[in-house]
Amino acid sequence: MEPGPRRLLVVSATLGERYDAAASALEERARRLWPDCEIRRVDMLAALGGVVGRLVERRPWLAELPGGVVSAVAGLALAPTVAGFRPDLVVSTYPLGARGTGWLRRRGRLSAPTTALLPGFAPHPSQAHPQIDQHYVAGEPSLRALWDARPEVRGAVGAPPVMAAFQPSDRTAARRALDLPADGPVVVIAAGARSPESLDRAVNATLVAHRSVWVVVACGRDETLRSRWAARDRVVALGWTDRMPRLLAAADMVITDAGSATAREAQASGRAVLCFEPAPGQGVADALMLQRAGLGRVCPDALTLTATLHELLSDELRLAGLERAIAGRASAADFDAEVAGMPLLPRPLTSRPLDGAEAVFLDAEAAGQWGAVVMLGESGGASDPEHVAAVLRDRLAARSDSLALLRRTLVTRPGRRARWVDNQLPDPSTQVSARAVDQASFAAIRDFFAERPPLDRPPWRVQVLRGRVGGTGRTAILISLHHALGDERALTATVSALLADDPAPNLRPVRDLPGRLVPATRRIAGLVTGWRELATAARTGPSATAVGVRRYALATLPAHEVRAVARKLRTNSGAVLLGVLAEALCGHKVPAAAPHGWLRTSVASATLDLPVASMDPIERIALVTEALAESSGWGRSSASRLVVRAIGRLPAGLRAEAARRLHDARSVGLIASVPPSRRRALRVLGVPVSTIVPVLPLTGGAGLAVGFLSWGDTVGVGVTSDAAVYPDAEGLADAIGRVFDEVAARADALGAVLSLSG
Repeated sequence: MEPGPRRLLVVSATLGERYDAAASALEERARRLWPDCEIRRVDMLAALGGVVGRLVERRPWLAELPGGVVSAVAGLALAPTVAGFRPDLVVSTYPLGARGTGWLRRRGRLSAPTTALLPGFAPHPSQAHPQIDQHYVAGEPSLRALWDARPEVRGAVGAPPVMAAFQPSDRTAARRALDLPADGPVVVIAAGARSPESLDRAVNATLVAHRSVWVVVACGRDETLRSRWAARDRVVALGWTDRMPRLLAAADMVITDAGSATAREAQASGRAVLCFEPAPGQGVADALMLQRAGLGRVCPDALTLTATLHELLSDELRLAGLERAIAGRASAADFDAEVAGMPLLPRPLTSRPLDGAEAVFLDAEAAGQWGAVVMLGESGGASDPEHVAAVLRDRLAARSDSLALLRRTLVTRPGRRARWVDNQLPDPSTQVSARAVDQASFAAIRDFFAERPPLDRPPWRVQVLRGRVGGTGRTAILISLHHALGDERALTATVSALLADDPAPNLRPVRDLPGRLVPATRRIAGLVTGWRELATAARTGPSATAVGVRRYALATLPAHEVRAVARKLRTNSGAVLLGVLAEALCGHKVPAAAPHGWLRTSVASATLDLPVASMDPIERIALVTEALAESSGWGRSSASRLVVRAIGRLPAGLRAEAARRLHDARSVGLIASVPPSRRRALRVLGVPVSTIVPVLPLTGGAGLAVGFLSWGDTVGVGVTSDAAVYPDAEGLADAIGRVFDEVAARADALGAVLSLSG
């Protein structure tokens, strides 16, 4: 038996009796199913509070206004309760509560299973939310109407959400217990919110429909109304009573509003409902839907009510057949089973349109992929690639909740914006593969990254590769993400969440500095300068071809020595690595006189002139340090991001053309990446990760991309190049290693001189 939830949150509203009645029925079943469950009911109107709550109470139609603003208001009102109570299951009986919980779910602030009970027979389309796991409606016509208006939501015909005491019972026994006549028809009229004049018309029309009919008027707590009918012949006027289950069991017919709790209670009791003088709008819609479901009739006036009562009460066989049909529909759905299954409901597919940058990268054929080569240590435990792949497939399934990035599937439709569909667990067998090679691993690595990520399923791939590195057998895990899916920060967080034996729950991508930390005047000035530089920039270096052959090369540097060199030169590790790259470019004779690089750092994207002319390596690192300090902030990079986002909002055809023109106009000749170091130890099947080498895409027309990733004791270096522009990627990777050794030696000598002079 599946364990039940520890905490159940019920969202209702003190707006009429139907929402609280459904909430009470739900709580009754929950206490019986899960005795140890803590149950909390929140009043949506009270949660809204103040003016907003009173306004919705006086104008209930405000809760049905379409649009995200209403859902956001409801979600923000519920957020403190959800955060404080931390429910394992959330059930809404008030539609605005369902919209609020759906809003929280969409924004990742509510992960618990979430369902909605829609008590009315004609739910308004705005009452449903695509993030709700299941909407339970009153009947098949209600479900069809809901799907016609909102085909993306999940729905099912549910049992009447009423107390367990409401069920088909013996009519004779119920009448005996209530001192009602055993012979002749009995009609129950629920006063509800009906006006005294309407109630008068209902009682009089019923009395003339059959000569021996008895009318029971349920007046609630309205003593004036009860005394009005107390002395009338063949009329029993009741005040508030807790014997409604027996009263409905004793009745032949029930006159009430279709949207009331009494209508659902009559349905559960197997009694037909007559909807008399339904209120315009939602009242009429509920009554017509109840009639289509075969649960009763609509009587718009007194003459129709009298005729309908006479027809049914005079034909016992017809009335008995109607009651059997109603009871059959009620017994076909089990409210206990529904409640028991709510914690186990699968989450619905969710979707969102691609944002501006994602859409541009989707259109850019040359954008390629972010990737990583995760090298495992030489110790045993991970020598069989098929076994490692099987373990990763199991982890993908078990950790799907924390791997939202890997659950996304791209959906494209002609003339429509592409969308990410989330919450769909990908098939692990198609996403994770294994390969063993006899030769050196570098050729197999090139083969893997030469294949673009798929677009007919989640656009990422993992391959466990076993081959020779430096003459010894090594296992590497290759990871590839489409550029539209994420960048190197998303990649590093995903690597840890998927691969690690013990993933860090607090590992998150490092975020850019928020704009509020930068003075507004500086931001505006930087953006103006950036726009001017973008408009006047000229390309400095050959551009990549859109479908050119890509070259890949790997190298490693000792992380502790990189940090030591930075300390000796009184700079940071990023400046050292970029200075080494510039020196290697100068010595490697790349075919670009003065390449400019987009340097994607951990703080913010920045563009700076990387010095590649002949000069002293230490002086080059000093110039890079100055350039990094000057380029950080809100200049050309911020303006470029705004351009990309604006292009991404265009229609598909215009977006593709604008992206191509931006690609042709950009002045980027080199891409470099130096994210913050990760020093946390990472193990896969007990084997430590020795190196993670980043693999960068070619964007902005650049023909060369070099990524540095410091993880643990090693800095992984990945080189991606367009073969038509930079054919010798391996030579550049080797040059970076040689140059760093030379710089480390120079730094040692310089450090010794500084210490003597100090």
